[in-house]
Amino acid sequence: MRNYRKDRAKDRAGKETERELHKQALALVDAVYERESQENLEALDGWRQQSSRHEQAVSTALLLRSTLEKLPSESSQPSESRRLKIGLWWMRTERLQAPVFASITVLVLVSGLIWSSNSSNPADPLVKESRNHITSPVVTQNYNSAYRKQAETLLPDGSKLWLSWSSEVEIEFSDTLRRVSLKRGSAGFSVVSDEDRPFVVQAGQVTTTVTGTEFVVQLRPAGFDARVSVGVIEGSVRVAEPSNQTVRLSADESVSIADGTFGEVRQQTTGEIGAWRDGLLIFRQRPLIDALRALEPYSSYRFDTTRLWDTERTVSGTFFIDQADGAMLSILEAQQLETQLVDTNTLILRHRPLSRP
Repeated sequence: MRNYRKDRAKDRAGKETERELHKQALALVDAVYERESQENLEALDGWRQQSSRHEQAVSTALLLRSTLEKLPSESSQPSESRRLKIGLWWMRTERLQAPVFASITVLVLVSGLIWSSNSSNPADPLVKESRNHITSPVVTQNYNSAYRKQAETLLPDGSKLWLSWSSEVEIEFSDTLRRVSLKRGSAGFSVVSDEDRPFVVQAGQVTTTVTGTEFVVQLRPAGFDARVSVGVIEGSVRVAEPSNQTVRLSADESVSIADGTFGEVRQQTTGEIGAWRDGLLIFRQRPLIDALRALEPYSSYRFDTTRLWDTERTVSGTFFIDQADGAMLSILEAQQLETQLVDTNTLILRHRPLSRP
């Protein structure tokens, strides 16, 4: 009996903490909506960085406020206590996928309409007019992963983000904008559909635009082979670069862009494109240089492939990304390549000279 009471007390305490967190998040988000000052934005940003629970509470409050903004008038807004109850239920949902988002929207709308039907005081027209001029706040956030570490998180709209080793993105989200800047490395996205808010990923000079799909973007740093690669797991994306060249990719297709020039659109299986999220690299008749490019971010070395002349060679196999150096040695031996180490960690790769009989 004592254990039961202790468990009940602990559960009540946890719910009170959750309620207080969400109440504070709602207050901070409301302050930003009402007055988008530097002070309010800094207060919101500082509070949300305290812990993952603070971050979740702010994301929930932003989504809830965004949904409420779409209600037809001030009179249809639910009371503060109902907003809090809706938000708490939302926070306890494990995954904010599209079906859940749709259910929440219906719940908020119904709640607002019920409250409206019981209200005898219509909204002040001046309040309505002022609301039309409120600028939606832009939420910015940085996400990164360390060497030999991957990261996975939910974005403010419920979309999912995966980061490969040593990767970094910066996001800008509002009621009208979903923009992600890939600073380095590789990122995978499973995007919640929203036709009114395209999801845009900027990697170098390359822009990838979607409304709802699953895809991967890789940014290879400046050097002998600077390029951006995009692969689609589900749905379709539009890839563009500054000279207005565009390519539309569908599921199981990928493309690389170097120096403003699109390479050939290639067919790849879903497993090949997204396998790194499970700690694997899968090659199915992958051109040798492309395989080395995919392997390099997980290796201790940088590969200089400019001296490889046989572009017809291919690689097939499954490799663990945390054993990339071993995989590299296997590929070099199978492809009969030789190496020259320069600048501490750069390998110049060459084909072995043919031996004369």
